[in-house]
Amino acid sequence: MNNVRPVGKGYTALCPVHDDTENSLSIRETSDGSGVLVHCFRECDYQKIVTILEEDGVRPLTDSIKAVLKGQTARVFWEEYTAVPSVFWESLGVLFGKEEIAFTWGKETPSRKERHFNRTTGKGFTWVPEGAPRPPLWPAVPDKLPRRVWISEGESDCGVLRFIGLEAFGLTKGAGWVKDSRDVWETLRDRGVSEIVFVLDFDDEGLKRLKFLSQEHLGGIEFFGVDLSGIIDHLLGEKDIRDIWRRPLHPEELRRKLELATRPLNPRVLNRISLIDFLSKPIREMTWTVENILMSQTVELIVGLPKIGKSWLALDLGVSVATGLPFLNHFPIVNPGPVLYLTKEDPEYSLQDRLAKVAISKGLGGSVEMKDGCLSLEPPHTNPIPFYVDLQRGFLFSPEHVNELIEWLSALKAVLGTIALIVFDPILRMMPTGLDEYRATDVNTAVFEPAARMVSEVGASILLVHHRGKSFSASKGSYGSIGFHAFSDGTHYLTKKDDEWVNVISEFKSAPEWQWSFALRNLQEGFEAEVVEGKTTSLGRASSLLQADILNHLKTHPNGKLVDELDSAFKDVPKDRIREQLKDLEQQGLIYREKVQKREPGAKGGPRPDRWFAPGDDDEV
Repeated sequence: MNNVRPVGKGYTALCPVHDDTENSLSIRETSDGSGVLVHCFRECDYQKIVTILEEDGVRPLTDSIKAVLKGQTARVFWEEYTAVPSVFWESLGVLFGKEEIAFTWGKETPSRKERHFNRTTGKGFTWVPEGAPRPPLWPAVPDKLPRRVWISEGESDCGVLRFIGLEAFGLTKGAGWVKDSRDVWETLRDRGVSEIVFVLDFDDEGLKRLKFLSQEHLGGIEFFGVDLSGIIDHLLGEKDIRDIWRRPLHPEELRRKLELATRPLNPRVLNRISLIDFLSKPIREMTWTVENILMSQTVELIVGLPKIGKSWLALDLGVSVATGLPFLNHFPIVNPGPVLYLTKEDPEYSLQDRLAKVAISKGLGGSVEMKDGCLSLEPPHTNPIPFYVDLQRGFLFSPEHVNELIEWLSALKAVLGTIALIVFDPILRMMPTGLDEYRATDVNTAVFEPAARMVSEVGASILLVHHRGKSFSASKGSYGSIGFHAFSDGTHYLTKKDDEWVNVISEFKSAPEWQWSFALRNLQEGFEAEVVEGKTTSLGRASSLLQADILNHLKTHPNGKLVDELDSAFKDVPKDRIREQLKDLEQQGLIYREKVQKREPGAKGGPRPDRWFAPGDDDEV
C-alpha cells in the first residue's frame, strides 16, 4: 500500500486497483470497533482491494487494532511517526523487530543503527555491534551519484525525502557533525556530486549549522540550504520535514515547495576560489540537445527579419526535442525532453495549424486541410507529446511573471522529471513597459538574467526568437542592444538568399561557428523542409554576417553602390569596416568594382570613387 497518510481517525492511500497519483482509498475503523472499512472513491471493487492488500501482506492499521498487535509495536510506531509505509522503509534497508527499528547498509557494512521504542522510555539510538564502523550517511551511498543530492538531519526526514522522489541521505550523527564532514563531501564530489542541499531542522542547532556551511568552501561543491521558514507552520509547532509531511501534503507538492525554498549558502565564496580548487572543480562538458544547433542548458537566439521562417524553425525545434525526432528532419536530437512554448505572435488557429503540419511531417499521423475557408484538423494519432503551449499570451519579462513561470516549471519538472527546452516567441513583444531595448544593462537584467535563472533552477535550454534590424551592425543584426548578441550562448542569424532558400550563420561561445541553409516548402498544404550544410549558396559563401548583408544589399541594386551610399545604409558600421569587407568580398570573387565615369555635381576633386557591384547568380565576375 503506497502513500499511506493519517487523516482524521483513519488513513488515506493510493488505491492498488487503479492507476492514480492522488489518494483515493479511505481506510477507517467502524464506529463499534468491530472491523475496518475500506472504500475507494473511484468505486473500485471492495473485494479486489482486499485481495491485493492481502497478497502484498499489507494490513490497514487503526488505533484500536494497533493496541492488539503487541508484536508489531515498532513497525506500527514508525509508520505512524513518519507517515511513510513500512514496505517503503524496508526497500531502503530498514529492519523491523518487536521493539526496535534497525537502519542497515547492506552486507558490505555489518553496522546497524537501532532505534528502540517502548511506551515508557521513548526513543533511543544504539550502534550494533560495538566497535563496528559507523557510516556517516544512511542509506548506503552508491559509486555513481547525480549532480544534486539532499542531506537531512536524520533518518526519518531522509525517508520522507526519498518517498517524494529526491536522492537523499540522512546524517547518522546529527546536524552537529557537519563541522567534521569535509572528507565526506569530497567523497561525494568524486562520485559525481556538484551540489549538496542541506535540509536541517528549523531550530537553533539547524540554523547554526547552516550558518557554518555558508562560510565553508570546498572546490567543486556548491552548498545549498532549504529555507523552511516559509514552509513550516509555527502555530502547529513544526520544525522539520517529517512535521510538514504529516499535514498531509501530496509528494509532488512537498517536493515543489522544497525546490522553491532552496537557496545557495555560499555564492560569493564560490565565485572566488583558488586556482587549484578551480582546476579541481568538476566541469560539465558541453553537450548538445540538438546536434550542431542547440546546446544543453544554454540561452540561444534565433534572429531574422519578419516572415523569414523564425517561428517555423522554433516550432519544429520544439516538437523535435519533445518527440526525439530530427529537427527539420535532418539534425539528430541528442537529449530529448518536455518543451514549453510561450508565444505572443501567431493567433491560436495559426499556431494550431503550424504545429499540426510540423507533427504530421514527422510521421506522427493526423491531417490538416482547408474546407470552405475553415481549418479542418485531425490531431496526430500518437502517444501524448510533452509539448506544452502557453495560451495566456500575457507573459512579460517582469519579476512577477518570471517567478510565476519558474514556480510552474518547477512543479511540471517534479512530475515529468526534466524539462529540455523553453521557447519565447518573440521576445520583443514580451518586454516590460519602460525597458530600453537599446541599453545592454536593461536587456541583461530583464531578459538574460531571468533566462539564466531558468537554466539554473529548471535545467532547461532557453530559445529566444528575436527580430533583426534592417541593417547588420555591431549587434550582429539583432533589433536593439548589442547585448542580445553578447549575452547569448549561441545565435542563429537568418538571411534571405532568394524566394526559397534561407542562409543561417550559427555562432556559439562553446562550439565552432558554421553555416547552413534551409528551404521550407508547401506551407499552405503541409510542411516540408530541406537542409544543406556548409557554404553552399553565393550568399552563404560570405565569411561574415556583415559581408552577407552587404552582398545581399548589392544584389538588390544592379546599378551598384558607392562606399558613401553603403555607409548610409549601414549607419552603425564604421566606414573603414565597410571598405575592409568590400575588399574581402572582392578577393573572394563575389563582387567587383568600377571607377565612377563622371563626378557628381559639387563633388570634391581627387581620384574618382569606386562603384561596387554584385553580379547575378548566373553572371561571371
